Formats: sequence, structure tokens, C-alpha cells
Amino acid sequence: MNASVTVFPLVFTAIHVRTIKTVAQWRLQRGTTLRSVEQLLGSRSLFGALQVLWSLRVLDLLGLAALLLAVISPLGVNGRVRGHRRPAGLVNTYYMSSLSPWTLMAGGGAQAGVSANFSATADLVVKSDIYVCQRAWWAVFVCACLVMVATAGLAAALTYVCPGPDILGFVSTMARDSPHVHVAAGGSALDGADRARLLKGLRVQLQDVQGEEELGKMAFVSPQGRPKPLRVDRLYV
Repeated sequence: MNASVTVFPLVFTAIHVRTIKTVAQWRLQRGTTLRSVEQLLGSRSLFGALQVLWSLRVLDLLGLAALLLAVISPLGVNGRVRGHRRPAGLVNTYYMSSLSPWTLMAGGGAQAGVSANFSATADLVVKSDIYVCQRAWWAVFVCACLVMVATAGLAAALTYVCPGPDILGFVSTMARDSPHVHVAAGGSALDGADRARLLKGLRVQLQDVQGEEELGKMAFVSPQGRPKPLRVDRLYV
């Protein structure tokens, strides 16, 4: 049971991340808004989903669905623990009642003609949980906490000294200098989240920009005119 509770969130997270990425790719190839792709790719964890909702300043059904998927994993673990304990209690109750059913019923002994009073010799054993701290694991835990604090401080320091905008990991970065995305000039100093918020209504698509030639070319575009979707039976450079 302990192993299944530990493995469940890992497996769920792997499947969740892969599914989110696949859905984003599917919607991008069929044309969607930049906001939708940004929401999907940014909602791979609970913190990421909350961060995307805050950075885009929007709350819609897609954002709520991504947030719900992010919180299912801990709920599933809790349900797994409860589901393991409840059947055991049910089986124990059935077993004890089958041995002496009249002792569980008020007045049942008089009706069945069997006395409910009996005596027996037994040993009373009281069990209590004693938690012992293992120094080796405590040292590992302390080291992990120190590394986490150090890396957080390093990230904060690098953010302060780096003058460039934060553009890595954002879908809006693909529309930053693309000749196939038609947006207003300027905004080179905008962060990825700021650009995504400004362009959240822009429709984007992964299209074939050389549809009339023998070999196609995939590009991130803002579709205009007749769309040229990708095909599985066509070669691309």
C-alpha cells in the first residue's frame, strides 16, 4: 500500500504532463489562441497553473480545468489510503458479527435464548507509536533544505542582475520575431508573460507556409486567408 501511494503521484504527473503537451500540440495544429496554448503548457503543475492564471489575468473554463487536473493527484493519493483502510474494517466487522451476532444486537440474547454474559481470561496489550529520528536521513533532509534555499537565493540574484526579459519557456516567444506572425512592432523588452497577456486574443497555428511548393515548411503563424494545415502524406524541410 505504501509503495502504491508513493508511485501514484509520480505516474499521474508523468501522464498529466504528457497529455497537456499533446493537447496543446493538437490545438496548435488546428488553430487556436495564443492564450490557450500558453495556459496548457504552463499548467503542468499546481503552482504553474496558478502562475499562468495570474500572469494572463484571465479565468476561463480551460484554466479551471487545468487547475482541477493539477490538484487531482493529491486527492487520488488520499482516496487510495482511505480505500485501503475501509474494506479492512468492513471485513473485520463481518467476521466478528458472524462469530457472535447476538452480542451486537440490543436484546438479541434474550430472544435467541443465549446469555450474552460470559467471562474469559485475556492479556491486555496497549500499542503506541514511537517515532525515532534517524540521523542519516535527518542530515539528508537538512542538506536538501539548504540546497533548496541556496538555489532560490541564486535564482533571485540572477533575476536582479540580468537586464534581459524572461522569454524562455513561453509560447509568446515564438511570435516574438517570426515573420509569419503579424503583430505591432516594438515590445522587445517585454517578458514572455507580458507579451502573452497582450497577445492573448491572437489566433496562432502551426501551418505549412510553402503549400504551393513540392516540399513544405512548418512555421508558427497567425493565420490569414485560406489555412494550409499540415498533412501526414507531405514532406517538409
